[in-house]
Amino acid sequence: MIRFDFMGHELHLFLSASAMFEIEELEDAWNAGHVEDGATISDILSASGAEGGEALALTAGILSEAGAAAREYLGKARGDVMTGDAFVRLLPMLTPKDLLALRGAVTEALAEGYRESGEQAAEEEIDLGLQEIERRERAEGKKDGPGRRFFSWPRRPGSQRGTR
Repeated sequence: MIRFDFMGHELHLFLSASAMFEIEELEDAWNAGHVEDGATISDILSASGAEGGEALALTAGILSEAGAAAREYLGKARGDVMTGDAFVRLLPMLTPKDLLALRGAVTEALAEGYRESGEQAAEEEIDLGLQEIERRERAEGKKDGPGRRFFSWPRRPGSQRGTR
């Protein structure tokens, strides 16, 4: 998930599977309206002109909404969310520097989403199982600490788990 400060809003851009499907629909719509067929999202995001800017804005909105949903699922505050339409409405106000920063953040979020999990840096590793347990406990009102117990039964040397 990419944290991105944009015009006073702290956005979290995230490529979820759902966002990926929405972006594929955006690709299909783009390809249906253009002579050159088979453009990828990378091609579309690097396109110039109003259509390229609109495609960038819509993609940023998809990733922003997915980031907010992912944060909510993890039990964190959703944070600021901007829809694709909100980004499109802001396009006339953006400077070239803002546009480059937005394109860079969107590209980084897409790259992170497609990156294999083994490529993550050690400090970025995420234990999804632990996050799910913590999310459930927060929802149930439990707190970490003395009331939480973990126990593993000792095993006899040479014994195999699950056999008698």
